Amino acid sequence: MRDGSVVDLVAAGSVARDPMPRLCLVAPGRHSPVLGTMTEHVISALSRDWLVSTVQVAIPNDPFDSTLIGLNTPSLVRVPSLVDSSAQSWLTRRRRLHRFFVRERPDVVMVDLWSLRQVEWLATVVRAAEAADARVVVRCCGRLDHSLSVVERTMLRWVLQRIDLLVTQGHMPPGFAGAGCPVLALPEWKTEERQMDPQAVEVLAFLPSQRCDEAELLLRAFDGLSDQRANEFSVVLVQRAGSQTAELERLVRSTHHASRIHLMSEWLSDTQLERRVARTDVIVLFEPSARSRGLDTASHHGIPVVVIRDTDTGPGDDYSGATVCPRDPASVLASIDRANLARRFRYPQREDFVVGARLLSQRLFALASGDASMS
Repeated sequence: MRDGSVVDLVAAGSVARDPMPRLCLVAPGRHSPVLGTMTEHVISALSRDWLVSTVQVAIPNDPFDSTLIGLNTPSLVRVPSLVDSSAQSWLTRRRRLHRFFVRERPDVVMVDLWSLRQVEWLATVVRAAEAADARVVVRCCGRLDHSLSVVERTMLRWVLQRIDLLVTQGHMPPGFAGAGCPVLALPEWKTEERQMDPQAVEVLAFLPSQRCDEAELLLRAFDGLSDQRANEFSVVLVQRAGSQTAELERLVRSTHHASRIHLMSEWLSDTQLERRVARTDVIVLFEPSARSRGLDTASHHGIPVVVIRDTDTGPGDDYSGATVCPRDPASVLASIDRANLARRFRYPQREDFVVGARLLSQRLFALASGDASMS
């Protein structure tokens, strides 16, 4: 992600402005504790090159509510955010948005559009952003095929004439053809529906060899579940057999939910690993390396992954199906819960996501810097 990044362009003296440009991403996100999965990982990817803030909006009767399940990363905790309420009047909302934009001074405001029912709200965001002298980008998420009334169609045409860039992903939504603004077509970051048994969740955890600290942490996390909740899970601990195996078996026997925990000590070939991961629900990895077979295989199949590590950045950040959490039982349990919600979807492979995020970052930077050749 660093090659050709906006940070490199700034360092080369291409613009005379703040060390990092400012981006405010506006998206529905308070249906659940965090932003939607794809929105959230876009923020994580762009935050390496941008000073990011967010506006999180609750949209009533949003048909895409079920997709906004969220897989958070530690870096988002530090992102300045405004939480908007659908109960507010349009005038109050516009004033709050304008004050937030003036305070955060974004060069670009990017709106994630998940439903055409958001058109009126989108127009309010555009007016507030224009008043704060920010460029406006609309990123189409989902199919956006809801039928519009005459008033909504008129409002959508007005929005498309005022924005600086329309970002599509894989297709041009109906009603957006002939938009009076530049269009950036990105690879489709599609979350496909996945066959699953809602009553049975298998968590496949890959443990480092020759020690039991990670297994103890994971078992402590599951001990925090009630008996009813624990019966929804089946946990498989995968670890090479060694001197620590007897200690691992003792830890499993002593845990409160021992009947739901299973051990796998054999080494898996690439073919066996592919088959095993493809039929599981959630993968847990501890401090994976850049060449982690588990992470590569999970991202290839689009399986939700929980990455447990002490650092803010590392392998897993560029996979939109990953949630990253620190090493404490409460965080691990919460992350597995989020991944459980996410398992009904299959996520884009990391390579497609990284390419699309890089193209998006470069195009947004062109808008922020006033580069007409890219706009």
